[in-house]
Amino acid sequence: SEEEEHAALLKIIHAFRDYQVDAGWEVSRWEYHFSRLPDRHKQLLASQHEKFRKAREAIHVNHFFIQSMLAAFDPHGALQPRPPRPGQQPPRVVPGDVEKVRYVLKNLARDWSA
Repeated sequence: SEEEEHAALLKIIHAFRDYQVDAGWEVSRWEYHFSRLPDRHKQLLASQHEKFRKAREAIHVNHFFIQSMLAAFDPHGALQPRPPRPGQQPPRVVPGDVEKVRYVLKNLARDWSA
């Protein structure tokens, strides 16, 4: 039905809008696990801090791209998810949808760099 299609579209848009948060959590997870390594292992992986910095920079660039893309297709915000009711948490993006966003970004980068 049209309602189901609209709900599916909003779910996808929500996943794209939440990309920066979800990707940031992923980098934080990397940093946490790195911090738990013994010092001798950290020395072997000295370039990891640069990897973390570059990942956060890429997240920022991707977020700007996503926001620009969404604004181009929805300049008046008509596809914005409805705000949650008072006391209700906004819906969380499921991990599968997060992966779909990353997959789309990878494909766009691959296609545009060819």
